[in-house]
Amino acid sequence: MNMEGKLMIAEGYIIESENDVKNSMDRFILKYPDFINDGFKKKDIVKMYRKRTKPYRHIVFFNMEGSWFIQFLTDEEVLHRIPLG
Repeated sequence: MNMEGKLMIAEGYIIESENDVKNSMDRFILKYPDFINDGFKKKDIVKMYRKRTKPYRHIVFFNMEGSWFIQFLTDEEVLHRIPLG
């Protein structure tokens, strides 16, 4: 996907457990009620986290051209953090 010239809005949460993954999804959905779930359930995202191949410590939700995506990141993959409140 060519990301040149694309606006990307992202929000992430620090995670250390499967429960953190569930809680971060709940907080995100409460904050962004326009988030459209395309059929993925929390348990599917938790399964993805459970099968991780890297030491992921962040779950990031990002919007590009009106579509939401979820990605797990390691500390090294996080480029910049802006604390909220």
